[in-house]
Formats: sequence, structure tokens, C-alpha cells
Amino acid sequence: MSEAFGAAAASLAIDAQTARVVTALRAAGVDPILLKGPAVAAWLYRDGRLRPYGDTDLLVAAAEQPEAARVLSALGYVENPTLRTFPTPATAWLHATSSLELDLHTRLWSWGDSDQVWRVLQAHTQPLRVAGVEVRVLDDAAKAVHVVTHALQHMYEGEKWNEDLDRALVLVDDGTWAAAARLAGEVGAAEAFAVGLHAHPGGAALCERLGIAAPRDLELQYRYSLAGTRYVGVQHLDAFVEARGLRARAAVLRDRVLPPLAYARSKVGGAAGRDRVWTYVRYWVWIAGKAPATLRAWLAARR
Repeated sequence: MSEAFGAAAASLAIDAQTARVVTALRAAGVDPILLKGPAVAAWLYRDGRLRPYGDTDLLVAAAEQPEAARVLSALGYVENPTLRTFPTPATAWLHATSSLELDLHTRLWSWGDSDQVWRVLQAHTQPLRVAGVEVRVLDDAAKAVHVVTHALQHMYEGEKWNEDLDRALVLVDDGTWAAAARLAGEVGAAEAFAVGLHAHPGGAALCERLGIAAPRDLELQYRYSLAGTRYVGVQHLDAFVEARGLRARAAVLRDRVLPPLAYARSKVGGAAGRDRVWTYVRYWVWIAGKAPATLRAWLAARR
């Protein structure tokens, strides 16, 4: 009971954060789209089961990212550094005086060109009231695409992403799934959408009903996901092997082994100002723990 209460309290705090940030962004002329979180909870968890979430995910137009970053900074958020040689679909922002976190997206993993995605999604949003503020969320077809591609990104990690897909395959009608398949093509996510569905028994049955073929000659990023490890770890190993020359390989290795201190701390925990060496030691232990699964996945994906 106490665990459920804590998860519910955390979700309420995130909802309050979402309302506050969206209000501030709109005042600055930026109108974001809320991804996941309460949008998915309201869509797939109407049976009362708790769908916890620990951060706010907002998608903004790529051209508006600098203004959104300015607003977040003014609200007391600090951008968590990313690895220099591996840009991610989102940047994480941590509130300087609390444990609240927000991910600012300008693109989505496995989706196409960010500007095209943003344009297409303007016709695929709907309102949802979060902590008293009406925010934009994806409509059901767009949420279906995102649930599938997000589950593929986190394949075999368990947790809530796979349960989201389990529920969507039971609760969402075939008409919505057909609309989702068409939308996936419009936003450059058709291959990831098909791969993600075919990887799930219920999704494979849906694909048979709707005539969604299983892709052949999969991109490496999807083979890595299906092999069962976090994509970033495999991506670094792949980049290291494929890099041409000692200097290029050294840059990849340095980026992974000696990232910005704040990045290392974000992976292993610890408060700012704590011992630098101890943070890196814990980070290296964390990397070492991931290494066997990363190597197995890399080898399996390349067979």
C-alpha cells in the first residue's frame, strides 16, 4: 500500500510540474505536446490500475527548442549533459532544488525527420486536463504508434512500456490500429511500427488481420532492440568497431568512459558536489555490469 501511495504521490507531483511548465512555455509562444504519462494512463488504465510515471515528456518543434530551453532554465531546471558523439531524441532537464525531471524532445526514437513529424502531428492531438491545465496530447492513433515504437526501444526491459503495449493490443480496436499504421508511414516510423508489432504475439496476430508485413533486412538499431539490451550501450560498441582510425576510436571510447561528470552522476545517482573519483568509479562499475549483455546483443544482431 505504501509503495502504491508513493507512486501515486510522485505522479501527482509530475502532473503539477507538467502544468507549470506547459503554462510557462505557452506564455513564451511554445505549445508542446505531452507524451506518455497521464496521456497513456487515461487511455489504457481506466480499470483503476496505477500507471506510475517519474518524469514529464514534452515534444516541441525543433526550431522552438532554444526558447523552450530558455524557459526551463528560468524555471530552475538544469540540462543534464548528453554524450557528445551520440545525440539523443531528448534532453533531460533536472530541477535544481528538487528531484523533478523533464525530458524535452525534438524528435522521437525511430521516427523520421523532426520537422515533418511535428507538422504531421499537429492534426493528431487532443486536449487533456492535467493538474487543472488543458494540455495537448497525442490522439489515439498517434499514441498507438508511439506505444509500439517505445516498447521496441525498450524491448525486454519489462516495466511499464511493455504493459502499455499489452493493454493497447487488447483495448484498441482494429480501426484505430489501421489508422496508426497509416500514420506510421507518414511520420517515417513504418518499419519500427511493424517490427514492434511482429515482436509481440498479440501484435503479430494484429498484423495478420491488417496485412502488415514483417520487414526484412532490419536496420541495426531494431536488431539491437530485438537482441535484448539497451540501445545506447550497443550503439557505442558498434561505433567503436566501425570507427576509422585510432583517433576516431579514441574519441568514441573517451566519450563513453569519461563523459561529463553530471552525465555519469545521472546514471549512478549521487548528489552534486560529491567526490568526483567515486562517481566515476561507480559509473565504470555500472558500464562493466552492462558489458556482457551488450556484447551478446551486438554479436546476435550481426549474425
